Amino acid sequence: MTLAEITASALQRLHYGSDTQTVETYRDAFADYANRAIRKIAVRFKQNRKDTVQLSDTDTFNVNDLSRECIRITDVRANGSSIDFWQDIPGSGEFSCDTDADSVDVVYRFVPKPLENTIDVPELPGHLHDMIVYYVVACERAGGDPDTQKTSSVDFQLFNACLADIRPASRGETRSFKLNNY
Repeated sequence: MTLAEITASALQRLHYGSDTQTVETYRDAFADYANRAIRKIAVRFKQNRKDTVQLSDTDTFNVNDLSRECIRITDVRANGSSIDFWQDIPGSGEFSCDTDADSVDVVYRFVPKPLENTIDVPELPGHLHDMIVYYVVACERAGGDPDTQKTSSVDFQLFNACLADIRPASRGETRSFKLNNY
């Protein structure tokens, strides 16, 4: 689903209409709500990506060098093999690597980039897109109108039920069942 489709579905569920003026009125707020939902889904889904980063002269890299916001680093590889890595100062975002390579592949859980334009599609599998609408509707209903606040809980419950059903992104490959850091 694109941001425009998420907005249209939410407006339909709210019975607000779908004329151009209505869409324009709610676009920014709905984009903000959708991005919050995507963040919650990403934390639960545990989707990974791999970026190659250049190491500094002291064999370090910073999470700011990654292309997406990093939730957790799951592996660092040099020359096709996992290497030892550690955070210099807890919370600093600076990681040291035990390698002589100039660059490393960092595998990390990430927050998808925010939806900004109407044609943007969430960086999540398609089967997770429909649940974003529940969160958008719930946030809108909870947003200050006393006549609709009580109905927001239903949509929050629908979103949370979908969120609870999400399975991690591993898709069942054999190596995803090994114990890490045990």
